[in-house]
Amino acid sequence: MLGELSVHWNVDETNEKQWKYLDDLFKMHFQQWKFDVLQDTEQGADAPEKED
Repeated sequence: MLGELSVHWNVDETNEKQWKYLDDLFKMHFQQWKFDVLQDTEQGADAPEKED
């Protein structure tokens, strides 16, 4: 499963605009993920079952 989630980024480390964009993008997605997790726990959602 980890291989499915891996992403290869081609980021110019000297370009500050790219770093700012990626930082904001990750923060936005993290906040959405955190909100979703909190909503699930408040609603008593079961943890997903593990795949073999």
